[in-house]
Amino acid sequence: MQEKILILKSIFKNSTIMLGIKIFMPITSLIIIALLSRILGVKEFGMFITLGAYYGVFRIISIFGIDTFLTREVSCDKSNISILLGNACFIGLISSICCAIAMSLIFFCIPEYSYQIKLAAIIMAFSLLPGTLISYIDSVFIAIGKIEYSFFAVLLRESLKIILMLFVLLYYKNFLLVIIVMSLTSFLGLFLNLFFLNKFVIKYKICFIKNISKKILKTSFIFVSIAAISNIFLVTDIIVLSKIRGDQAVGIYSAACKFVALSFFFFESIGSILLPIISKMWQESILKFTKIIEITLKYFLIFIFIFIIFVYFFSDKIIYIIFGNNFSESIFLLHITIWNTLFLGGSYFISRVLLAMHMQKYDFFFLSIVSIVNLILNIWFTVLWGYTGTAIATVISGLLLLMINSYFLYKNIFFVNIQQNFLKPIIAGLLLFVLYLFFIKINPYIDFLLSIFIYLFILIILKIVDKSEFLLLKNLIFNKREEKINLK
Repeated sequence: MQEKILILKSIFKNSTIMLGIKIFMPITSLIIIALLSRILGVKEFGMFITLGAYYGVFRIISIFGIDTFLTREVSCDKSNISILLGNACFIGLISSICCAIAMSLIFFCIPEYSYQIKLAAIIMAFSLLPGTLISYIDSVFIAIGKIEYSFFAVLLRESLKIILMLFVLLYYKNFLLVIIVMSLTSFLGLFLNLFFLNKFVIKYKICFIKNISKKILKTSFIFVSIAAISNIFLVTDIIVLSKIRGDQAVGIYSAACKFVALSFFFFESIGSILLPIISKMWQESILKFTKIIEITLKYFLIFIFIFIIFVYFFSDKIIYIIFGNNFSESIFLLHITIWNTLFLGGSYFISRVLLAMHMQKYDFFFLSIVSIVNLILNIWFTVLWGYTGTAIATVISGLLLLMINSYFLYKNIFFVNIQQNFLKPIIAGLLLFVLYLFFIKINPYIDFLLSIFIYLFILIILKIVDKSEFLLLKNLIFNKREEKINLK
């Protein structure tokens, strides 16, 4: 039991740090976008967004899924850090240079782009090199439980980026200088990551060992394929809606989807930290592997229902405060799309489990099938019902993906207690939803608090959680000493 407490404390601490990174990065991006849109003007801001879109695609190709490979493999055998990372960085250097050249050539081959944007594309393209290597080093930090080094590097890099960009925009208002600043701070971020790695973890150098590099490339191909098909799945709704109903419909729909995207910061934080832990346990003890899956799945479902209910019943206030009265039609869409928080979040959790079990090919297979279904449903329903149809199609696809993943997980990890850790939390969550509907005429804030209180009571009555787990949660949050907790 003491070991379980230490594992959960590690997940809690590292997930909190990772969540901090996931929140800090979008905030800095939002600040940068706000500055660019106001100072550069519409035309140059549009150029920046275009460059960013191309950069995002080539970054996925450049990383090639090796970051996921490193997280899983290093967590299982820390003695191979230097060899694996050295070979990964060698491959990353080649892939990032190739992608940088390809991105530059694409811009130079399109006559519509001006000389300025072509030059900017070259400068931004070569920041793929530090970006790729940073992702590899971050994966090692995650695998060995030293995610705080990534946080320090991100904090310093992004803070300096904002300061320099603010200076450049206010005094020079030059688009190219903005791109140069972004590229230089990427190299600074690489320097910081290398400093923390060599100072506090291990001294390494870039190397090439044919067998190791071949293994990395062979295994990582499926990871980059999963990343690519995941991105296709997530953008299908927007692309289809824009082609069929236009930009205004996309704006209304996107406002409702922001909260699903927001929840993914949390999922990615938990998933990134959970992967190295369960990968190691899969190698060492099936029993420990099962237990950590059970408790993570159970508390994921408990907390996700609280989030869904909160967003569902305060959707009008949330939309009006953040987006304004012009987005009133997004309220109903939010009632639909918020359920994908459960469906896609659950599927993401199961994908981490499959990855730890070296069954990632099934994850790719399931995603591919559901992505085709998602495309067909989105076209069909969007033609019939507009953005409401888009929302329904996407949620149905998310539910289908979760059902397929859940069935496969149950058939292959049959020793997981499905009733205790899956069915009961879902029943309790649905009861919470019904309770809120029952108390809806009361003050909404009192209604929410009362429903949560009854929800916690249901969790205890159904024996989903017990006193020891409440004490454990208290210990995790307030960092109390383990020996004060008497777990039976």
